[in-house]
Amino acid sequence: MAVLIMTIAATALLVIDITIVSIALPAIQADLGGSLAAAQWIIIGYTVTFGALQQPAAALSDRLGRRTMFTAGITVFTLSSLACGMAPSALALNLARLAQGAGAALIMANALPMLAQTYEGQRRNMAIAVWGTTLGAAGAAAPVIGGLLLAVADWRALFLVNVPVGVAALVLCRRVLPADAGRGRAPIDWLGAGLLVLLLTAANLGLTLGQWWYGAAAAILLAAFLAAERRAEAPVLDLSLFRIPTFVAASLLAFVSRVATIGSSVYYVLSFERQLGLTPLATGLLLSAILVPQLLTGLVAGRLQARFSPSVLIAAGSAVLAAGGVHLALTFSSGASAPDFLPGLILWGVGGGLAATPKTTLAVNVVEKERAGMASGMVNTMLAIGAAAGVGLLSLPYTAGGTSLVMYTASGLAVLTAVIALVLVRRKDLVTGAPAAR
Repeated sequence: MAVLIMTIAATALLVIDITIVSIALPAIQADLGGSLAAAQWIIIGYTVTFGALQQPAAALSDRLGRRTMFTAGITVFTLSSLACGMAPSALALNLARLAQGAGAALIMANALPMLAQTYEGQRRNMAIAVWGTTLGAAGAAAPVIGGLLLAVADWRALFLVNVPVGVAALVLCRRVLPADAGRGRAPIDWLGAGLLVLLLTAANLGLTLGQWWYGAAAAILLAAFLAAERRAEAPVLDLSLFRIPTFVAASLLAFVSRVATIGSSVYYVLSFERQLGLTPLATGLLLSAILVPQLLTGLVAGRLQARFSPSVLIAAGSAVLAAGGVHLALTFSSGASAPDFLPGLILWGVGGGLAATPKTTLAVNVVEKERAGMASGMVNTMLAIGAAAGVGLLSLPYTAGGTSLVMYTASGLAVLTAVIALVLVRRKDLVTGAPAAR
């Protein structure tokens, strides 16, 4: 239990920091000055390093040790949070945010592998369920937390609040995590790790900024990375994993589901404030209709994995999510008031919670514990890329038909996740965890 609590405490902070800063951008710019682009990089810099470093960090932790890497991540995140809170200029804040994203990547890259290493069987599924639903709650609560902190303090409190929690997590980490076991003598694939960092950085910048030359650079780096991995003695990403249909499913599900959920959230939150005239705090309270069902259903899904296959749970959750999206789309097009959105929001939360836990466990259940970092790193990377891509891709239906068309599109993507789960997830691919029979 101590490992689970420590993992939740550390990872909840970094999830909150993805979105909490957005509501404080006007206050930050008014205090520190700088251009709009500089203010935007306070968010972009964090998300880029967070997304780019997860897969290399996760794979390297399989060799360097999870306690070592996790502790390093907490240390970097805590110190950089302190630097953010004390930043004298926009440039200093941006540099500190880059470092904060790097620390966050080290933490997240090792969180799921540590749970997979510590717990077995159904206890592992429940630990991952509690961890995943808590992170979902943290992300959903971030706007409310930010609003409350800004109401009683200034924007620096958004960063400084991380420091005491980070120190406590660091102390707990040293007490409860076992020392790293001796690692094998396989050489570390530094070339592959470097190319992968550059590749993911280019991909994240391309999706975040919408500039084609980042995409071209990513394509070139992808070719170089694949060539390097085929020759590496101990590759940072074992390409043979992509011959396992269930691992491919885990990666695709992570990407598509984040496009649908995170991508759409930007537009329905915007519409709640602009179309309904809600304040940020009122919007956050309305979104609790997603948060509470998602928390409860996520925990239930952890227990259901002992009886039902991940494919069935993911498909069922995705179907409920799609129904919620259709209801929200119809409600947005009718010009309704805030209470009318509650049924759709509740369905959105129930579906997301039911599907999230089995999607999270898939990657680590197709490999041995020793390679859990590599497997989970790919899924975490696809989650980050999917979130970035979702905002850009769903801008097209938003421009064409408003939030209603965005939610119809998100519902279609939810149906796609159900199809992926039913077609690609197979019993024989799973090494540990819940059954995959359909």
